[in-house]
Amino acid sequence: MRKRLEVKENPIIDTYSSHGNIVSIISGKEKIYPWILSRFLRVTYCVDNNYLDFCDGRYLDYYRCKTKDVKGNRCLYNYRNYEFLSETDITESVLGDDIISEIINCIDLNCYVFLYLDHFYIQGTDVYNKTHRNHETLIFGYDSDRAVFYTADNFHTGKYSQLEVDFSQLISARRSSEKLELKPALKVTVRDDYVFKINLDDIRITITDFLVGKDSTRYGLFPDVHNLNAKYKYKHNEFFYDFQYENKGFVYGLNVYSSFNELINSCTENNNEIDVRFAHLLCNHKNVVLELIKRIYEDKKELPEYYLDFEEIFQNCLILRNMIIKYNLTRNKSIISQLFILCKAIMEKEKLAFSSFLKDIESALLVK
Repeated sequence: MRKRLEVKENPIIDTYSSHGNIVSIISGKEKIYPWILSRFLRVTYCVDNNYLDFCDGRYLDYYRCKTKDVKGNRCLYNYRNYEFLSETDITESVLGDDIISEIINCIDLNCYVFLYLDHFYIQGTDVYNKTHRNHETLIFGYDSDRAVFYTADNFHTGKYSQLEVDFSQLISARRSSEKLELKPALKVTVRDDYVFKINLDDIRITITDFLVGKDSTRYGLFPDVHNLNAKYKYKHNEFFYDFQYENKGFVYGLNVYSSFNELINSCTENNNEIDVRFAHLLCNHKNVVLELIKRIYEDKKELPEYYLDFEEIFQNCLILRNMIIKYNLTRNKSIISQLFILCKAIMEKEKLAFSSFLKDIESALLVK
């Protein structure tokens, strides 16, 4: 028997699976799709791990976790707030001996499965039999005759892609993941009754934050409220939790470009590769901005002039990504000066374009 649930093979957000998995299962839902264009406007540079990520503490916070005992094991449940999803915790069931049947039953009920797996045990990944990598994977189907699951994740060189995983390899990958760090297994369905509408005032706040380099949603930051009761130390958006990953802080919005320059210097001094995901996430981000502008102006005769500016920024981000790939392959130091020049040009153009976008949003709000 064979069954596949609906997914977007190349979602607009694909730098990390924690975002890509969500976006891939809702991309075909027109009533929910605008959420993507509102959610992925905030970016942060995480100082502790030197990587660029999307941040919006209203929906997801990787750093804030509630610990639960699952069959004598500590499991970390991070903050998630997706109103358009119905999520059921199946961690305990997956810990059992019949993990394959449990997942197949979920798919048969038209439910996706979000499951952390160790890529070390999955053939087709770039770390197969080399390095342990505990990663959130989307399971969206199966073929019982061939004994494979249909999955999606950033399997190879950071690229989000689909991969058939043997039943036996999935069992090994999950058991290893549980030993590395137990993370929840979730059965997920998309709510058909949910409607998300773009809120211009929310967009105004988000763009303002981006321009001044701050994050009003307090992603990853230690909260103001401590020692709420004997069990939970902290509170975030009505989420009571008792564990927070340590971090060295975050840089937000336009300020991430300065952090990237520092990263480039560090990598060249130590002859290390430059993380190409920085530029790829910038491409994701600009793609979202372009789609958002088109959505806001869908009833207008023409798009605003700054739409063309963002198109140019997007193309420059693609060039930036290709230059990083070329540097990583050649270690040609002459590329570094070009990276600095292009990065500065992107930042300056983006500041002007977002300022124009913000003025339009503010004008629209005044009319209302």
